[in-house]
Order: sequence, then structure tokens, then C-alpha cells
Amino acid sequence: MLLEVTVEKAHEATDAWLISLDGELDHYSAPRFAWALDTATPPAGQGVVLDLSGLGFLDSSGLAARLALYHRMDQAGAGFAIVSSRPQITRMFAVTAIDQVVAVRRTQRRAFAALAGTAAQHNGRRAGAPEAT
Repeated sequence: MLLEVTVEKAHEATDAWLISLDGELDHYSAPRFAWALDTATPPAGQGVVLDLSGLGFLDSSGLAARLALYHRMDQAGAGFAIVSSRPQITRMFAVTAIDQVVAVRRTQRRAFAALAGTAAQHNGRRAGAPEAT
């Protein structure tokens, strides 16, 4: 299945961008994801919510591409949060402890709220604590 990447300015109150993925993020599509980010990365200092709700599959290559986006945002001093409503993908973030560094939330609303909290706490510890169930 192809990977569709949508980048849009989504949330004026937090000055954040929304990147939505539909399809599969794997060995074959990770380069497409990286290319899309290189050509459509939000301006430095603006936060990003990565919505994986439409993602049907994520392998280690896709995870690495997602980590590269996190590092890019971190170096720019920008907030970063993930929307993941699929248990198998959310579990991958828990197993790899990514959810300890990056806010992983079930809805866009919660991810944007976590992003706002990350900006407020950026000088302290990272706001990547897992969402309460």
C-alpha cells in the first residue's frame, strides 16, 4: 500500500503543524516520508503533531524515519507529539520507550494539548509521559 503524507497548518493557537500519514510506513515507503518532510517541513520553532491514525503498518524503518523527524524538531527547539489510535503501533512506541520521550496520544486534540504542555515545560523535563488509560 502506498504512503500518503499530508502536511498542513492545523492549529493557530499552538502555532503547530499537522502531518498525517495514511498507508504503511516501512522499508519501501520510509524514503518517501523523508522526502516529503524535506520538502514540506514546517518553519523552525513551530511544533508538529504527527498523526498516525491512518497508518496500517509501521516497521523498524518507519520507526527510524519517525525518530529522524523527532530529532529534527528537537534540534529546532520545536515541540513534537504523536497521534496513535492503533494498539499495535502504540505498543511499538511503548516497547521501544519512545513514549517516554515523545507525547503519544490517542486523538489530535490530546496531542495538540500535549504539544502546548511541551512548549510550557521545554526548559524542564520533556512532556513525553505516557497517556493515562
